[in-house]
Amino acid sequence: MKNVASATSATLLPCLPGVEVTFIASTSIGIELQLTTTSPIVACPLCGQVARRVHSRYRRALADLPWNRVAVRILLHPRKLFCDNAQCKRRIFTEPLPQFVAPYARKTLQLQEALYLIVYALGGKAGARVTVELGLTASADTLLRRVRQVAARHPNATAEAGLSAVGVDDFAFRRGSRYGTILVDLKSRRLVDLLPDRSSESLAAWLKRYPSIEVISRDRAAVYAEGASAGAPQAIQVADRWHLLRNLGEAMERLTAQHSPLFRQVVQMAQIKEASAQSPDAPDPLVAAIATEMLEPSEKVSRVEQLRLDRCARREAVYHQVKELRAQGGSLGFIAEQTGISTRTVQRFLATAQFPERARRRSQRCLTDAYQSYLRERLLSGYTNVAQLYREIKAEGYSGTYSSVYAFASHITGGSRIPRSVVRGKTGPQVRSAGTGKREVPPSRDVAWWLQGHLTTGKLEVTEQQQAFLQAVFEQAPVLKEASELAKGFVSLLKQHAVDDLTGWLESAIQSGCNEIRSFAQGINQDLAAVRKAVSLSWSNGQTEGQVNRLKMVKRQMFGRAKFDLLRARVMPMPQRMAA
Repeated sequence: MKNVASATSATLLPCLPGVEVTFIASTSIGIELQLTTTSPIVACPLCGQVARRVHSRYRRALADLPWNRVAVRILLHPRKLFCDNAQCKRRIFTEPLPQFVAPYARKTLQLQEALYLIVYALGGKAGARVTVELGLTASADTLLRRVRQVAARHPNATAEAGLSAVGVDDFAFRRGSRYGTILVDLKSRRLVDLLPDRSSESLAAWLKRYPSIEVISRDRAAVYAEGASAGAPQAIQVADRWHLLRNLGEAMERLTAQHSPLFRQVVQMAQIKEASAQSPDAPDPLVAAIATEMLEPSEKVSRVEQLRLDRCARREAVYHQVKELRAQGGSLGFIAEQTGISTRTVQRFLATAQFPERARRRSQRCLTDAYQSYLRERLLSGYTNVAQLYREIKAEGYSGTYSSVYAFASHITGGSRIPRSVVRGKTGPQVRSAGTGKREVPPSRDVAWWLQGHLTTGKLEVTEQQQAFLQAVFEQAPVLKEASELAKGFVSLLKQHAVDDLTGWLESAIQSGCNEIRSFAQGINQDLAAVRKAVSLSWSNGQTEGQVNRLKMVKRQMFGRAKFDLLRARVMPMPQRMAA
């Protein structure tokens, strides 16, 4: 044990005037420091009267931040003093040290702050594992209690009296079951508060506490429109542009899902035209055979493909059964119970004029993709030594396996849909190339994206193929062309803030022959004032959506099992002062 000079106190405790280090000792459990208070003037915490008479001293054992991962234990000897103010209710008080330790606490404020930073960033169990590595001692429950204590002392650290623009959106505690509300200051881009439910009453009650709010950016939920009108009638409501575009995209997806069989026919006819163009001297029976092979299912199908066809047939039978039950006057619940499918699927089937086929899974990228043109050229020229081809592309940097090259070669030479009797005829290898230009049927979701004007950029040949596909689709289904023009017009006026064009667009959309676009326009009319502000003003809910994503990440860190108070404590911005 070694006596420590007063200069050492100033070095070890520069922020604590009136506290002196008297002893430092190395024990079996770590480093032990003994501190004594020496301030000549101590004020009563209740009345503020200066006290000079010392009643006694007592000892407090405190845990502090470790030194070099070695635990530090502080033995503090504060004083008890008499309050000489006759009017004060407190006769004896303990000397307070608000910059060092909180009343009744067993940890210093520095240690409490370090634990809070750990649990705020990592959570309970993950934070507990980190504290062990840092030489601290704290369980997951201790850390969670700490973050709850700070949140209770600072219930709304970011809400300011001058809050003027707020973003409102929902988030899911449990998707499809229970939702909450998130509120964000759009100017400072900071989360302001969380509400435990999604209701107009709770939102209105919260907005009434901030009469300075002038702008409310929200999604198009009716509960938020009602809550904003009741809680902040003076504020301008702005519909979120992202939600508007999302609603438009959903309407286009419902439309293209109804026409998915048409997309397959367009792709098949394009393949037939390519086969005919590449073999101009071939007789008509050849083109007829190619068309028959493309448009009719092959006699030899794999077991997996047969299972898929069987599932599709059963699903189509259920679709026709739903239509028949609806024609007989059956309700949605009755139809769902009779067919064994969900009510949502029943609604989707009833909304389509023909059976909606499911999109085929896209083939994944293969390492041979970069060498397909070279391999196809060599194979169609009559060269069939796959091993030599593998060695050639291997020298060019191919990192795949021989089996992938062999599979691609088999597909080119013998895996086409052209009948073998025709291939072995007089046409030679040129006819094989007609079957190699295999095209995938684009999913209805991608077609919906193209109809809104979002074609692939950067690859001119891909964009040209998409435009040719859409042109062929428009010839077969003019309603898709009309819907595409209206969708592009809405996207354009939204991006250019052309609020004067909105009325004309709504009239055209409501008079169109597309039910989905007409329904989308009717929904806009129900919230027309907020939509007009969304088109004309620059406010958006982008910051709110970003905060929702951050909240989801925190929820996943806690495996979705955190109560609302704990979730709010970890998501809300960190208070500037966490003392006490």
